[in-house]
Parts: sequence; structure tokens; C-alpha cells
Amino acid sequence: MARCLNLTKTGEYAVAALSRLALGGEGFGRVTARELARDQGIPESFLAKILAQCARAGILSSRRGPEGGVSLSFPPEEITLLSILEACEGPYRRSDCVFYRRRKCEGP
Repeated sequence: MARCLNLTKTGEYAVAALSRLALGGEGFGRVTARELARDQGIPESFLAKILAQCARAGILSSRRGPEGGVSLSFPPEEITLLSILEACEGPYRRSDCVFYRRRKCEGP
């Protein structure tokens, strides 16, 4: 079966890591890049760059030090898949239709 959204590794890892944060629920708090990388099976140095991009975009808040780590800046339901992808990969434009393989997308 063909993949619907041809995401790059950066996009896949960003979605995986932020999903992990979103599923943590109330009181989940900050998580270190090391913990996220271990839990998601993502190379830590690569994930650290992705998390930094998400923090610059305002999706994550981060803190250094003994009580450091990252956490979502907003409730999970306010963060879109598109905002995550654009934070890591720049403006996202799809040329193939998600619903029909043979059609091209129309629009901006």
C-alpha cells in the first residue's frame, strides 16, 4: 500500500515526538530530547535539531538545566499536523491529491 503523505524522516520524527508529548496528558511536564529519542527510536542529535525548530516556531517551549526539557506550548488539539511539518520543513505544498492518486491537487 502506498503512503498517503510522503513525509521526510524529519517530518516523521517530528510528528512521532510531538505525538508522544501530546499523548502524555495533564501533568506530563517536560521531557528531555534523550527520553523522547529513546522512546521513539530516533537518533538523539537529529531529534534535538527537530525540537529546536519546533521551539523556534512556538510549538514547543524548552528549558535547559536539571529541570530542563521540552513541552507543548499549546493544548494538543490546537496544534495542527501542518504546523508541525512547516516548522521542520518549511512551507508545505502537496502536488498529488491525498484522496485520489491520479489527480493533482488544486489550490494554493
